[in-house]
Amino acid sequence: MIRPARDRGAGLAEAGLLGVLASSGTAVGHAMAIVLVYRGINWVGLAVLGWVVYAAQIHGSPQQRDGS
Repeated sequence: MIRPARDRGAGLAEAGLLGVLASSGTAVGHAMAIVLVYRGINWVGLAVLGWVVYAAQIHGSPQQRDGS
């Protein structure tokens, strides 16, 4: 069964990073943009990289022949 992301603490790291950036003097709008770019690279970027590696392994591996 797939659990919702909220059960795994999604959002806590973003809130913490936003708080640290805002308390260090970064404007809140800029801090939000930094957090969104950071999360986009982590979630989307790594997923795309994983699919590229998966496709390379599928298409680059020698095919198995039946009965040989």
